[in-house]
Amino acid sequence: MKDLVLISTHDLPRSGEVRDAFKRAGYGTDLVTPAETIPADSEAQLLVVTGGVGQDDRLARQAHLRGIPVYGLVAAEDASRVSPAGYDEIFSRDTLPDDIVLLGGRLI
Repeated sequence: MKDLVLISTHDLPRSGEVRDAFKRAGYGTDLVTPAETIPADSEAQLLVVTGGVGQDDRLARQAHLRGIPVYGLVAAEDASRVSPAGYDEIFSRDTLPDDIVLLGGRLI
């Protein structure tokens, strides 16, 4: 089975770009809405939150409780000063999706 990466739909266009990059790299992906619950038995290896970091952290909290690492995407001007609890890495929203995949692959 492929390693599974969950990607939030906070920023749908960006979610699609990130999903496509992980798929090209051979990962399984699943989009999750901010209102969804991550199942306790989820086999996800990583969650990428595409918006709402530091404001709508429900998915990140769930992932953290399940031992799933979390990456967050924030506005470029916030990338160096935002470090909300529960996130393993924070990226500027304009980070290339392939760079997110590269770092995600090292974590997975």
